[in-house]
Parts: sequence; C-alpha cells; structure tokens
Amino acid sequence: MTVKAKVRCIGNSTPPYYQGDSFRLARFTPVHDADPSHPNFEWSQATPSGYIELGISNPDAFDKFEVGSEYLLTFEKESQ
Repeated sequence: MTVKAKVRCIGNSTPPYYQGDSFRLARFTPVHDADPSHPNFEWSQATPSGYIELGISNPDAFDKFEVGSEYLLTFEKESQ
C-alpha cells in the first residue's frame, strides 16, 4: 500500500546550532487550501497536520528543495 502526501517546503537552511556549511535542514508542511476552486482544495480535505524535517548532508542536494515550492511525497512500506 502507498500513501501520497503533497507538502510545501517552508525552510531550507543550516540550523543555528550547526557550525559549518555541510549540513542543511529542509522542512515541509502538508498543503492545505480552503478555497473550493483551488486545485489543492480536494487534496487538503484528507491532509493531516504536522511537518517533516529532513537533514541533508549531500551538498548536491541542498538546492533541490525550494522554499515555497510543493512536492509530492510517496510513503511505501518496504516489503520484508
């Protein structure tokens, strides 16, 4: 079974407690929209609240997540 979540990037920066430039935190929240005419309205009826935070240590990936952009995230249980 898979679950898809639409998320918006709300942050992508080096945390204040980290010394150096080889680590970033990318933070995401679920996409919501109360306007029935907006494309995200139907999606947001089943979207939970909360956030996801990813620690990124690969400099090539730092700029892959743009603040304000939306991403589709897929959760799939790994078969054992």
